[in-house]
Amino acid sequence: MRRTLVLIGVSRTGGNLEELKSIENSFRQMRAWANEQGFDPQQIHEISDLGGKPVRLSDIAELIQTLDDSPTPPDQLVVYFNGHGVRNGSNDLWLLSKAPNQRKEAVSIYACLPGAFNRYFKHVVMISDACRVRPDDNQFASVEGDTIFQNAIEEERESNYVDIFFASTVGTPALEVSIDNKPTSIYTLQLSEFLRGSDTSILERERAPDALPKVVRGHALKEALSKAVRARLKRNGINRNVKPDAIVTSDPIRWLSTFNDDPPPFTNVIEPLGKSEQIPLTEGHQTIIPPQPGGGKIPDVPPPPSARFQQLLNAALYASPTASLADEPQSWIPEGFHFETSCGFHLTGAHTTEAKLTREGNIRVEGELIRVVTAIPQLALITLEDQTGVLLPVIPDHIGFIRFREGVIEDIAYEPSANYGPDYVRQEARYARFSPNKGLIRGVREVLATAVWTGNLLIAAVSDEQIGRIVEIAKYADEEVDPMLLVLLGYACVTSGKQKWLPELCNLCIERLKFLPFDLKLLTELSPYRRRVATEETFPPFPLIGLGWTLLSRTSGLFREETILLRDEVTASPWTVLTPTGVAICKRYVHQEEKGKAVAVAAY
Repeated sequence: MRRTLVLIGVSRTGGNLEELKSIENSFRQMRAWANEQGFDPQQIHEISDLGGKPVRLSDIAELIQTLDDSPTPPDQLVVYFNGHGVRNGSNDLWLLSKAPNQRKEAVSIYACLPGAFNRYFKHVVMISDACRVRPDDNQFASVEGDTIFQNAIEEERESNYVDIFFASTVGTPALEVSIDNKPTSIYTLQLSEFLRGSDTSILERERAPDALPKVVRGHALKEALSKAVRARLKRNGINRNVKPDAIVTSDPIRWLSTFNDDPPPFTNVIEPLGKSEQIPLTEGHQTIIPPQPGGGKIPDVPPPPSARFQQLLNAALYASPTASLADEPQSWIPEGFHFETSCGFHLTGAHTTEAKLTREGNIRVEGELIRVVTAIPQLALITLEDQTGVLLPVIPDHIGFIRFREGVIEDIAYEPSANYGPDYVRQEARYARFSPNKGLIRGVREVLATAVWTGNLLIAAVSDEQIGRIVEIAKYADEEVDPMLLVLLGYACVTSGKQKWLPELCNLCIERLKFLPFDLKLLTELSPYRRRVATEETFPPFPLIGLGWTLLSRTSGLFREETILLRDEVTASPWTVLTPTGVAICKRYVHQEEKGKAVAVAAY
């Protein structure tokens, strides 16, 4: 098997972050593993600022492209990063030398996924030894980053395997520690030792139960790291609750290490700092911590988000659709809510001052309620009290429920309006079809929406069986479909390398909603399956989910001028909320009644 290791290290960035000290030793540890595993020395590449040269996104992307374009591209590509990181929305970013001053000078892990799953590498492993804390200032919050992989290849085929290992969970730092005056990343230290065979309990037989070779596979490594890093910190008297996490799609096919015999004797490759150097205690995007005397108890922590997501999703997927109301979890959506117009919006946690439609129809604002009269899908521009706003689809016979928290959107859902009586025969039948299934639909939607809100959409990996089950739940009746469940599922498909499902999600929306949500169009355009989706009316003209903005640069030819203008006018929200300037831009394209015509802002 052809294997390549790319080591990326950035000790200094802009923004007054502390210089990191452990990169050189971390590289030694990873090189020791690669050498013992028989990597071709010509296939171990280093890109770092240790020699004083800044690390740029183009440096990394050009190297990956060279490997990809090779007549014999590597079967396994391992990309390791040691440096500062931030978490913007659901997106993990590796900060490069010119970040945050240049907001594209970062590696966006989510933006990497379409290329990683659909290029010529059979197995991609991304190792992120970087913090996942949320930025505390606007400069870091504006960093977008980009992919280091080329766009998806054209032919339709099964996706590659992609595994992503994180040094910590969302919202927590990675730790750079000083033990006996030796600077190292605690995560890379433990990772490299496991990969080099220091713990034989995680070794598995590759094929027959009693045959060699033995291998280290992704899931076993993930579980072992989660426990060992915490234990190692405790042994060294460092009372920090750090729990690594990972997304593993490769099991049981691929492995990271292989041994034809017992692993070789383990040797420490860490070198101490010079005597004149001292490691300060810093608090920042990556923390340098000295040992603390006396150790101490490390409190138990819940399972990592990836495991917790699976627990919640499976519980929701296989809940009883006929559970009584007393058994259903309390929903934030009012029961049996309806408008006499059968269409509109209900806001929770915010009030609106103005709303306009992009096409023919009537719209009326009453605080947190917006009533709409329309016979066709279109858009509504809703301006809030603080002059920010949202541009959302209007779906006939449906009410859009929008939940705000502290000025950002926490969740969006569309459900049929619960109208009854002889004047609402069609709508009564529609709600009657939805009502028996609402517990299942809301439960699954809540799990996926919570992943968006908590910034864990990147770890929302789903299997083919789970995707099929979610699609069946979303199609709760003939000619009906839950739109936001499909949009959320689309992002999970990309995370999981299951892009083959995207055309089905798109076509369901086209057939049953008569429009295609922009997010699904965007995700499909980044896959080898783009030609399976007809060019249909797509709106709004930008992603509903904030993570989608990180993917726009890969498909910029799709989008009209207003989308480009709005890139800089989106607030830091898991779902897209426009700044006051963004609202003003959208108003140019909204229906102008005095001109006697409507402008369709999202026909492509």
